[in-house]
Amino acid sequence: MKRLALLFLAVSLGVLPAAVAQQAPAAVPLAFEVASIKPAPDIASVIASHQMPHVGTRLDAGRIDIGFASLQDLICTAYTLKPYQVSGPDWLTSERFDILATLPQGATKDQVPQMLQTLLAQRFQLTFHRDFHDLPVYALIVGKDGSKLPPAPADADAPPPTPAPAAQTIQTGNGAVTVNSAKGADGATTTTITGGKTGRTQVTMVDGSMHLVASKVTLPNFADMLTPMLDRPVLDQTGLGGAYQISLAVSNEDLRAMARAAAMKMGMPLPPALAGASGEASSPSGSSIFASVQKLGLRLDPRNAPVQRLVVDHIEKQPSAN
Repeated sequence: MKRLALLFLAVSLGVLPAAVAQQAPAAVPLAFEVASIKPAPDIASVIASHQMPHVGTRLDAGRIDIGFASLQDLICTAYTLKPYQVSGPDWLTSERFDILATLPQGATKDQVPQMLQTLLAQRFQLTFHRDFHDLPVYALIVGKDGSKLPPAPADADAPPPTPAPAAQTIQTGNGAVTVNSAKGADGATTTTITGGKTGRTQVTMVDGSMHLVASKVTLPNFADMLTPMLDRPVLDQTGLGGAYQISLAVSNEDLRAMARAAAMKMGMPLPPALAGASGEASSPSGSSIFASVQKLGLRLDPRNAPVQRLVVDHIEKQPSAN
């Protein structure tokens, strides 16, 4: 369960980014020089064999490596969207692919979304239209007593003075990220992440609960972090600019719900420990996440809001041949 929850958080924190920056479309569609698309291996079997799942996006030396991506993931990356902004057949989230592609000479990572747009159109025959649709959301707003968010410290992006021997460096679409886990004398396991979009981040697991401290988080990024933890999308409506230090405590019950949701999203069989979890965060009145947000001087207000969507008109379930 802990591994699933941390893997799910890694995407939100930018360790395994779901998207990279997008530029305005070019007059002539940009395309990868070569792109190999293969069905991703069953993630449950990979984990059962004690191997590290190939999940997320890595970009270096003119090559992009995308692991275990659904068609919804690819559309979100290509068009800079959130998952709740994509409407299409259910299997958009269940069909998973590994993609290895070579960028044309002189291309940059900022042009990758355009190349993915071309890949989706040519290899999956994607066509779509856009509309607005009212969705139940949580509006992230400032509480009645004002924000209690501490500003991001000056050294929020600084790496540890001496990298730990067990630290791993991962090349991602957001640059190099260092990840290190260590077990303390009290039995708590702390994973420290540096180089991601949330600055230096620590995730501590103890007695089945989690405490997260991210040193440099904008409020839109915080809303994105909260969305996978809750039963509705979170939209930033605080009006607060700048970056802040965020502290978030998640109970064992809510962590189990997150892990269950992550397992279901990835098509994994549920381990016995998750059989009783609800699959979404508990009700606002009892949720540790809502309580943590309130301690920051913020509030999650349930409401309906118009959200722009990409509506899939046609897409093939499997790509054309490599």
